[in-house]
Amino acid sequence: MEHFIWSTGEKVEKSLKSDHPALKEIKEKTSELIKSELVVGDTFINRGNKREVANTKLNDRNMISQIGQNPFMANNNYLHDLEVQQNFLIPKNSNYKEGNP
Repeated sequence: MEHFIWSTGEKVEKSLKSDHPALKEIKEKTSELIKSELVVGDTFINRGNKREVANTKLNDRNMISQIGQNPFMANNNYLHDLEVQQNFLIPKNSNYKEGNP
């Protein structure tokens, strides 16, 4: 089986992933961060693990309402809503007249 290669006959030079300049910058920055976190005034501190970091990020977020709220009922009073339910939403016996049992 024949296969064709698009080239001029030169050897292709392959680079290593570790030689990438952006990767070198990232390694330098992380090593500086690790050094600054580990040693503070001749004492060692605990950096924490990924779970603790995630928990602190979650705890630092702003609280938002997590229940479905009807925007039309936002300013209503609960007792007023119960009164409206009692007067208009509960079916009543139309055969019963007040004063006659």
